[in-house]
Amino acid sequence: EAFHQGVSGAADEFTLLTKVWGFELEEIQVQINIWQGEEDPQVPVSSARFFASQLPRANLRLMREDAHQSTLYNHIEEILDAMIPDNVKIKVNSASCQS
Repeated sequence: EAFHQGVSGAADEFTLLTKVWGFELEEIQVQINIWQGEEDPQVPVSSARFFASQLPRANLRLMREDAHQSTLYNHIEEILDAMIPDNVKIKVNSASCQS
């Protein structure tokens, strides 16, 4: 299915991984969350571990029983929650939500 419309997308991605990007990963100083399914047949866990080791502020989350797409499907709420800074999150008191 990934190649239904041709191989150009996969070829472009491979090219990006093998060329010089113009910066070093160690230079990235923002928090990076890496979500990786340990059962992913498309992207090896070793790749996620490599990128996490090169990014100074990486947070590697290995999902034990998930693969490539199931990581997103099974953990979408956690992933989206991690994208919102703590100082922006709204604390909801369950008692205040009752009518």
